[in-house]
Amino acid sequence: MKDPTLSSLLSPEHLDPTFFWGWTLGLLALMPLVAVVCKRSRTFASQPMVAAYDLTTLIPVVTLSWLGFRMLLGDPSVHEIPTRSSAFVEHTPELIMIQAAYQVFGTVAAVLIGPPLRTTTMIAHHVATGLTAWLSLQGHCMYYAIYFAGVVELTNIPLTFMDLCMYFPVLEQRYPGVSTAARLSFALGFIALRVLGWLPVCVLYLRDLRVLAPDEPLVVGIMATTAVIITGLQMFWGYKVVRGLVDVILQSGVKRDSGRHEDTRE
Repeated sequence: MKDPTLSSLLSPEHLDPTFFWGWTLGLLALMPLVAVVCKRSRTFASQPMVAAYDLTTLIPVVTLSWLGFRMLLGDPSVHEIPTRSSAFVEHTPELIMIQAAYQVFGTVAAVLIGPPLRTTTMIAHHVATGLTAWLSLQGHCMYYAIYFAGVVELTNIPLTFMDLCMYFPVLEQRYPGVSTAARLSFALGFIALRVLGWLPVCVLYLRDLRVLAPDEPLVVGIMATTAVIITGLQMFWGYKVVRGLVDVILQSGVKRDSGRHEDTRE
């Protein structure tokens, strides 16, 4: 049995401090600069920091989703490694560090800005995701970062526009078509990547994580726990997304039926 030391937990094997802190501090420094611009905008002036947060998150989100899909669809030999529990996969440390930096940024921003960003659910998600990413830099199941840290972030691109429309309704009034496209692409993407795709990949992740349990039970236990928490949140949000889609379909059906009745009466 190999007990992790404080040093190894604070400075994982595959951590590049310059890269990680560069991303973390860069995002934290960029957000107030974006807020200055948002404050001068009629659209975002009411909540400039909230707008700045959403706009700043696009940088890590787009980067992560691009890297994730590039690795997923790129070199096929990446998916043929025999020991996914402990094998080193090129470029996954950068993917994981950007994800960890993104979650640190999200946590700090939520605490500083407060509502609507500071909710118990979102804080739990930021902490669980960030902790999982940090511990995986020890070399644990890094292969799965391609999907969990990269590919699934694609859904956050349309979600960002949805959030901006929610906080600033004038955006939806100006761009109703874009808003509808964002909602539909988010819903379909979430169901595909964060529900249907997530569950089988998570099962494989937990299976491979279990292989490491005899050597590092504490770290594996934490990673398994955070994986269950994050998965539970995905399923909870997935339920809300599906329910929302069903409501939209039913409402559109009712409108069509009412329209037919009116045509018949005429």
